[in-house]
Amino acid sequence: MRTKAQEIAAYTWLRVSAVAEELDCSVQHVHDLISADAFGDGVINIGTGRRSEYRISREALDRFLRARTVIARAS
Repeated sequence: MRTKAQEIAAYTWLRVSAVAEELDCSVQHVHDLISADAFGDGVINIGTGRRSEYRISREALDRFLRARTVIARAS
C-alpha cells in the first residue's frame, strides 16, 4: 500500500508511457518532445549511468496541453 506522499508523487511526476497514453501518441514521440524541450523545466531524469528514465510533471504536461489547445469558433 502506498503512503499519501507516494500517491501525490505518483500523480505529480508521470512516466513517459503515462504521458504517451494521455496524449494518445507513441513513447518515442514523447521522447522527441522531451528532446525538443516541449515540457520546459518540468522534466527530470531519474536514470543512472547511460540509461535515461524521465518523469514529466503534471504541471508541465498541463501547460503543454493548454499551449496547444485550439478553440473552434463558429463562423
